[in-house]
Amino acid sequence: MDALLATVMAWVRDATWAGLAGCVLQLTLVATAGLAIARLARGGSAAFRHLALIVTMAALIALPLAGAALPAWRLPILPASSAPLSTGEPASLWNPALDLAPASAGDPSAARALRADRMADADARAATFVTSSLRGTSPVGAVRWPAALALLAIVVAAGLVARSLAGAMVVARVAARAHDVEDPAILAAFAAACARLGVAPRMRLVMSDRVGVPAVAGLLRPTLVLPPDAASWDADKLRIVFLHELAHVLRGDAVGLLLGRVATALYWFHPLAWTLARETRRESERACDDVVLGCGERASAYAGHLLAIASAAGARDPLAGLTLAAARRSSLEGRLVAILRDDLARAPVSRRATWIAVIAAAAALSAFASVRVVAAPAKAARVETRTRTAYAMSERTVTSEATVASEPPPPPDAGEAAEPDGGAIAAGDKTDRSRIEREQRAREERSREDEWARDRSGASWFEEGKRLYDDERYGEAGDAYVRAGESGYREGTSFYDAACSFSLAGSKARAIETLQRAIEAGFDDPTQIANDSDLDPLREDPRFAEVVRRTSPEATASRKRSRLLEEFERMRRTEDAQASDWGTVGIQLMRSGACAEAADAFQHQHELEPASVNPIYNTACAYALGGDKARALEALERAIAAGYGDADHIAKDEDLRPLHGDARFDRAVRLTEDLALYDQGRDDEDVNGWRADLPRFQRVTREHADMGRAWFNLGYAALRAGDARHGYDAFHRALDLHYREGTTMYDLGCAAARLSETDRAIEWLEKAEAAGMSLAYMAPHDRDLESVRYDPRFRELMDRAERDEWHKAYNNFRDKVGIKRKETDKEKDKATESEKRKAKEKAKEGSSDSD
Repeated sequence: MDALLATVMAWVRDATWAGLAGCVLQLTLVATAGLAIARLARGGSAAFRHLALIVTMAALIALPLAGAALPAWRLPILPASSAPLSTGEPASLWNPALDLAPASAGDPSAARALRADRMADADARAATFVTSSLRGTSPVGAVRWPAALALLAIVVAAGLVARSLAGAMVVARVAARAHDVEDPAILAAFAAACARLGVAPRMRLVMSDRVGVPAVAGLLRPTLVLPPDAASWDADKLRIVFLHELAHVLRGDAVGLLLGRVATALYWFHPLAWTLARETRRESERACDDVVLGCGERASAYAGHLLAIASAAGARDPLAGLTLAAARRSSLEGRLVAILRDDLARAPVSRRATWIAVIAAAAALSAFASVRVVAAPAKAARVETRTRTAYAMSERTVTSEATVASEPPPPPDAGEAAEPDGGAIAAGDKTDRSRIEREQRAREERSREDEWARDRSGASWFEEGKRLYDDERYGEAGDAYVRAGESGYREGTSFYDAACSFSLAGSKARAIETLQRAIEAGFDDPTQIANDSDLDPLREDPRFAEVVRRTSPEATASRKRSRLLEEFERMRRTEDAQASDWGTVGIQLMRSGACAEAADAFQHQHELEPASVNPIYNTACAYALGGDKARALEALERAIAAGYGDADHIAKDEDLRPLHGDARFDRAVRLTEDLALYDQGRDDEDVNGWRADLPRFQRVTREHADMGRAWFNLGYAALRAGDARHGYDAFHRALDLHYREGTTMYDLGCAAARLSETDRAIEWLEKAEAAGMSLAYMAPHDRDLESVRYDPRFRELMDRAERDEWHKAYNNFRDKVGIKRKETDKEKDKATESEKRKAKEKAKEGSSDSD
């Protein structure tokens, strides 16, 4: 503490106007560079802009340390002064009269003694000046305003840091006093969101009336705090909230929040620091929105849920600025606009791009931190410097006349050098050579431009088209949009924008051609085509009417189905699709009428996600819509036996309407009602309610003795009713029937712990972990495990489970980034193939013309 105080006092003591100006200049350069990069990357993803801003804030915080460690580069931009400073600092510690004394050239020992006297005198005068500065007064009694301003900045920064620490303590206290969420509907939605992102549900889930919107608190051990209103939210709203908040945790946005608070505390006086912090938070929320949309959520539904949450919360947000929230009103308007736009890039930032940004920031930081703003030397100072330099040279060098005479003559001027052959170059030869060199440079420049044009990505061509369109250079804009579409970048939109551009440019033939290509690529919005004023010049052309007829609902549906079938066949051939990809294409195929292919896609999804029951249920829906009632009922019964438990949804699902009236379907609905584990309003602590409902579970088990789910429900009800022995036996029977083995083993451990059988409980928990059960989320807070919580084996198991879950989360996130990278590589390959195809077509056209 004493060392820190001494360092701070040294900064205050040594503060000068030049130093303060240099500090402000460095901060402005770094912050402006980061904000400029974020502004220039408006066409990129929010994740990239957030990375640029985060790196900039980290550079701001590291700037003082880098400045102290790196060599200084003096930048004399302050006005020079010919008079001594008012601080009383001596203009010079040198005495030129003594420097030129003849003793320095005669006796070397006398010269050394003279130099020692001069240095001692200079040190004494410097010590006097430093002592007066430490006392807070100058030799002339003037106030040192630079030191006063530096002290004010440090005091305010310390106060803001203390305020941030107090806020962190408030957040920690709110999270600690909040009660754990035990609502099965909320827990199920949270588990579904974790599964969608491929992470384990290890984050603590609590509810508190101190928050108005869902928020993530904590850096090392994040906690998701829900408002009380969350208990009445439906599954869709809960899922999107959890997806958004889990995206914050996966992306490490709490680090950005911390950097923003540190940067604004240190540099509270600089408006760009506050701008950086505000922009970082905004881009963080938009990047998480992109993650949610990337999980398949509909943009309109997502925006509606965010608006509803923010409207219900009102102005009640006491933790604003301290936590990462899903829907704060201050930034909601811009986010909703970005969510609903379909022309924004939403890809995450690759690891390579992150390292490039860090390295570039480190290089820029080294350059900015080396700058020292100083005053330009006055004329007297320059004369003194020259005198002092001359004295130093005379001290270090003793030159005799013989040495001077022996120095070689200077080399001849380069302009006088002769050619190797002894002749001069003719003026005409020089002109020819200059012309040849200019032509060569022009050819190289054109070659580089052509290579740059070939290497441009589809996204850059698309952005170029928008810029040219805004500049009303419609013909060039159409060409740029065509290049974007031919490279595979958003083909439908690119070709449609090209058609609009060519239409405004008066090129009707090219406009109709590119509009037809847009429809073939999937742009099939008849309302947009009918109302777009850019296409008005084409409406009298009969070819335009023919193209518009291709956007009829029947033609659009047929093309969409053909594209989906092509994608389905490609996925079957390559076998590189993820489970979510099969689920998405299955839903789309089912909606387009390709029910058999949809059922096949859902079966592929189930093979990749055997623990999920949704693919089985969706298979039943596909068979029902396809008219295969027998296979639909079989799949529905399998889904119910595997754990699908929403009887009301089954009865009202329009996809299962073809099964209505079938006795087997009615029995399936009643069985789902009998297998419902929770009744309305009952929780795990309602012992009397579980005891009253225990006969129903026993009846279902007798009627379906070969169903593992029935035995599992009986075991759970018995455990909640206080009969751990019968619960243990029922769980064991469910395990024999291979029902959800990891979960069943975990509940066997809970039942054994209730029976005080510690060794057996630990053994079952270890088996559950080996079977894939995630222990990091449930086990630390499960009341059934109170008897084993302080066993060293249990603590070791929890520590290992927590490490494993973090590794899984990191690996899943890395794999997702790798998948995005593979998709980018595929787009590049597609663009290359398009270029090759275009070259072949041109070659064919050339050969036909020559014939």
